[in-house]
Amino acid sequence: MTQGVDRIKQLFEVRSPSLPAVVAPFDGTVSFYEHNKQRYVRVLSDYQKKTYIIKDGYSVDVKKGAVITK
Repeated sequence: MTQGVDRIKQLFEVRSPSLPAVVAPFDGTVSFYEHNKQRYVRVLSDYQKKTYIIKDGYSVDVKKGAVITK
């Protein structure tokens, strides 16, 4: 019986992710490009742009041209 309670506690435990996701700092449109064998993702809005390096082994779960919100 006590093992079951401990297991339930583990299931509901809050943990920080080992690889946190990047969240867009503003609304914009997503684009991708490559330069010198390095991949990049860029978020563009009417007034701002932000570029992120896509490290080897990482994946991006958004499609080119997608409109994202903060």
